[in-house]
Amino acid sequence: MDTAVLGQMLDETFDHAVVHHGYTNYMRDYEVIVYATADPRAGIAPSHLRYLFRYCVEARCETSVPAETWRVSLDDRLIDHE
Repeated sequence: MDTAVLGQMLDETFDHAVVHHGYTNYMRDYEVIVYATADPRAGIAPSHLRYLFRYCVEARCETSVPAETWRVSLDDRLIDHE
């Protein structure tokens, strides 16, 4: 896949939830799973998108989310199912 096409695909994941990212169990490839949703009125069903970077020797992740948002988003109350 060409870098411009990949860049465009990743740009389309903006404002969706990254639900997993990390090296696969066999430690060769890097995987990113995104949960993509749309306004229910659009009639587009939510879906999981999987991006697999094969033979990945290095991966760097950055966020544009401010630290305060992370503090609120990572509150342990959000993982308590009760």
